Amino acid sequence: MTTMVPKPKLIFVPHYIGSLLYFEKLLPFLVSRYEVRFLILFIHQGTYREMLDYCRQRNLAYDFLTPPKSADNSKKTNFPVFSLIRDLILYKKQIRVLLNDKQIKEIISVNDGGIYVGYLMTEANKRGIDTAVLQWALAYADEEQRKMPKKIVVFWRSVLYCLAKPVYIFFKKLAVLLILGIYQNKSVLGGGTAKRFGVINQQAFEFFKKQGVPEEKMTVVGYLDFHLAEKTKKDFDDNKQTFLKKALEYNINLSKKNIIVFSSPFYIKDIKIITAEEQVRYYKKLIEKIREICPLEKYDILFKIHPIEDLNTYKSLENIGIKIFDKNADNHALIYLSDLYIADSTTTNFIPITMGKKAIFINFYKLLLVESSKYCFGIKKFATDEKEFNRLLKLYHDRRLPVQYEKDEEIITPDSLTKIIEWIS
Repeated sequence: MTTMVPKPKLIFVPHYIGSLLYFEKLLPFLVSRYEVRFLILFIHQGTYREMLDYCRQRNLAYDFLTPPKSADNSKKTNFPVFSLIRDLILYKKQIRVLLNDKQIKEIISVNDGGIYVGYLMTEANKRGIDTAVLQWALAYADEEQRKMPKKIVVFWRSVLYCLAKPVYIFFKKLAVLLILGIYQNKSVLGGGTAKRFGVINQQAFEFFKKQGVPEEKMTVVGYLDFHLAEKTKKDFDDNKQTFLKKALEYNINLSKKNIIVFSSPFYIKDIKIITAEEQVRYYKKLIEKIREICPLEKYDILFKIHPIEDLNTYKSLENIGIKIFDKNADNHALIYLSDLYIADSTTTNFIPITMGKKAIFINFYKLLLVESSKYCFGIKKFATDEKEFNRLLKLYHDRRLPVQYEKDEEIITPDSLTKIIEWIS
C-alpha cells in the first residue's frame, strides 16, 4: 500500500477582493504542485467579510484570524491601547499556530510592510519558510496626494488631537515591540521583511530601486493579465462564435461601437480625495461628455466598477443610458468587445495595451502620482482637462485617434505566466 505524500502548502495573502481575484487566477497553474490556501489577514471590516464570503462561495481553501482588529466592535474597549494589546496577543498566538504547520513551504503577499504582515513574514523567515511579495497593482510614491483635504474642526479638538496622538503612537509602538518584538511601518512594496519581490516590468523594477528596494531582492516576472489578454485576443480572433457568445452573455450590441469606461475610486482605498457622491457626479459628467460626441444611435457606453466598489454606488447612472458591469465581469472580454477604452491610472490599462486597442487615458484631477505612472504603462499622455479630452474623442469619432501608448518588452513583459510560475516555484 502506497502512502500519499502531501503537497507542500502555498499561502497567498490578499488584502482585499481585488488581489484575491488576481491570486485566484493563478490557481489552475499551481494546484498540481501545491495545496494552495488563502490567508485572510488584512484587518478591515468590509474587505475581510467580503473575502471570507467569496472564499466560501467559491469553495477556496482558506485560513483566517478571529477576530480581526476592527471586525468585531463588540469586543472593543474604551481604551484603544488596551484593545491593541489584547488584539496583538491574540494575533501573535494565531500566527504562531498557523506557522507551526510543517507543510507550509511558501507565503506570497501583496506587500511585506506594516505591523501585521511584517510580523507574519518575520516569523515565517525564522522557520525557513520562503516569503515573497508579488506585485499585482501600481505603487505610488506620493502619499499626500492620496488624502482628502483636512476637515475644519473646532480649535480645542484640534489641540487635543495634536497632544493625544503622539502619546497614543508612543504607547502603540511600545506595545507592538514588547509583544511582537518588531515594529515595522508601512512602506513601499518590497521594502519589508519578505525575502523576494516579483515586479510587473522593467519600469517597475527601476521605480522600486529608486525607492530603496534592494536590486537582489527583485525579479521581473511580469503580470498575469499580459498572458490572459493575449490569450483572450487569440481565442476570440480565432473563433468568432466564442466572442459572439460572450457578447450575448454581457448584452453587448456589436452593431454599435462600444466605449468602455473603467472606474477608479477616488473616494476609497489608495486615493481618497473626494466623497462617494462626488465620485458618481465625476463619472456622470464624463459620460455626458462622451455622449456629446458619440451619440446613442451609434455608440453604447459600458461602465465597469473597481473591485473594491459596490454596484449600488452607481445605480443612478443607469438612468443616463449606460450598461454597468460588476466587479466579477471579465475585463479581458469586455475590453476585447469594446472599440475604445477610457480610464486613468489602473493596472487594467495593461489589457488594452497588450491587445492593441484604441484608448484614451485621463487625469482630470491632475494628480502627480497618476501622471508619474506613465512610465509603467508606456502611456504617452494623460488628458488632464475637458478640452484635451474632447479633442481626443473627436479624433476617435473621426477614426483618426493616434495610438496613446508605447508597446515594448520593458512594458509588456513577455512570457509572464511562465515567469510568474517559475518564480513562485
